Amino acid sequence: MASRTLSFAVLSQLLTRLGGQPYPDYLRDQIFTPLGMRDTAFLPTAPHRAAPVHHSGESARRQRFRQRAIAGGRLWSTAAALVALGQTRLNGGQHGDYTLLGPATLATMRRLQASDKLDGGDGIAPPFSSGLGWGKGSLVPGAWGSATAYEPGGATGTRLWIDPDWDLVFVYLSNTWGDETETARRALKAV
Repeated sequence: MASRTLSFAVLSQLLTRLGGQPYPDYLRDQIFTPLGMRDTAFLPTAPHRAAPVHHSGESARRQRFRQRAIAGGRLWSTAAALVALGQTRLNGGQHGDYTLLGPATLATMRRLQASDKLDGGDGIAPPFSSGLGWGKGSLVPGAWGSATAYEPGGATGTRLWIDPDWDLVFVYLSNTWGDETETARRALKAV
């Protein structure tokens, strides 16, 4: 959802100004490194291992896109790193001795904050439900998971699904631009 991305843009500016370092560096130092997410960054840490993003336009456009640190998206990562992030959230924000977020903050972020139908101008108005920066896809009719589940989406079909009631972290990595995530939904249903 575009408004969620704009909210992250504001958040990145706040973190940059209050944290005293660029947003990508702040994420690296305060989230990725403490959680052991060494393969998570705005540029692939091992470019030779990075899968190309299919249907993202011509090569020069992809190259420009890869070089941007866009708040709310465009990170490169691995399944193991995303599982570590999800597990930290299931552990009340704790990763070993490191506290990423407190339990009250986590509860506020995953609580339903907005729910409506979003018309993209094409007459199709799919329902959406959202916490603070996290989708509440479990509340959409026909969805799987408990009512406490939450997820961020990805422009390439990637999914990180965290379900506290089921003690479940589900990661689905894809690299097809504009993927509608039907395959991810089927995989989650199978799990």
